[in-house]
Amino acid sequence: MLQINQSTGGKIDTYDKVISFKRALRKTMEQMKEDQVGKAYEVVISHVNALDTAQDVYHQFVEAFPNASIRIEQLCNTVAVHCGLGAIAIQYWKTI
Repeated sequence: MLQINQSTGGKIDTYDKVISFKRALRKTMEQMKEDQVGKAYEVVISHVNALDTAQDVYHQFVEAFPNASIRIEQLCNTVAVHCGLGAIAIQYWKTI
C-alpha cells in the first residue's frame, strides 16, 4: 500500500505492507474511519480494467461512508502502465 499526503511531503511513500487485496481494503477503510471521512470528503476509486472490483469497493464505501461523495474512474494510461491490469487506487480528500 502506498500513500501520498502532507505527511509524506507530497512524495509517494509506503503506507503498509499487506498480502491480500481484502486486507489492504480493510486497512484503507480503517484509516478513512480514523480520518472521519464523511460529508466534507470526496472519494475516488480508480481502476485499471477492473470495473467489477471497483464497483464492489464502491458499494462497500457507500455503506461505510454514506455522506461522502464517492465515484469510480479509470486510471490514466501512464499510471496503468506502471501498476498493471487489475490495479485499484483509492483517493480521498477533504473538500471544505
